[in-house]
Amino acid sequence: MTNQNPMTLPVYSDQAISRMFCDYVDSTNCKERHTAAAVRDYDVFADYVENETRSSNTVQNALLEKAMDFAVEYEESGFIAGFRWAVMMFLHGAPEPPAEAPERASEPPTRKLQPEPAKPAPASSAPLLRDVEDDRCVDKPVAGCITTKQIAELFSTSNFKVVRRIDERIMPYLDSETRKNFQLVRGFNSQHKKTTFYRLNRTACDLYLEEISKYKKLVNVAGGCGAMQELVAKVFPADARSLPR
Repeated sequence: MTNQNPMTLPVYSDQAISRMFCDYVDSTNCKERHTAAAVRDYDVFADYVENETRSSNTVQNALLEKAMDFAVEYEESGFIAGFRWAVMMFLHGAPEPPAEAPERASEPPTRKLQPEPAKPAPASSAPLLRDVEDDRCVDKPVAGCITTKQIAELFSTSNFKVVRRIDERIMPYLDSETRKNFQLVRGFNSQHKKTTFYRLNRTACDLYLEEISKYKKLVNVAGGCGAMQELVAKVFPADARSLPR
């Protein structure tokens, strides 16, 4: 890297760098800019806050807003530190990396994280579903399916969060055939507003319960699992397979 003359570069104050960070945030236009792990952590924390302060929406909102304020403050500090580091490397060249310590025989080699193998679909006679997109009202329940909107009500959460959980925590680990048990629906609801949700057949319901059961320590999740099991038994009475516990 060729060293540059520091006098040819502008000097950035903390305020200037902060403005650059704010401009970057505005440029995302509400798109997700955090990692999937950060989004999952926020969902778990939001569920915990919702469970522990169920009687007060004011307390819930105050806690979540304060947590987000802290997160943004740390993110901005990291942005400023990273920007300064980048300028320093541009001016003076990248520093030599520290010498690696010899690996001790007692320590196992570091393993790279690999994506989980595709989950096999539970044995089922449930028909595979096809995605739907039209300009008619698609908000009404359909026989032989359970919607993410119904699931959201059972778990006292939003349809958006249930859809995101399916997209990020279930779909990436399924093969293409198993994904067809989830029918993505796009259209308009009874209020003529755009809506997106999933319809789940029996196999998809089992996969969702398998995923959400990991968080059964939360009271609202445990109650939601029980309520969903009851709904599945009513919607799919012919299929008497045992549900995930």
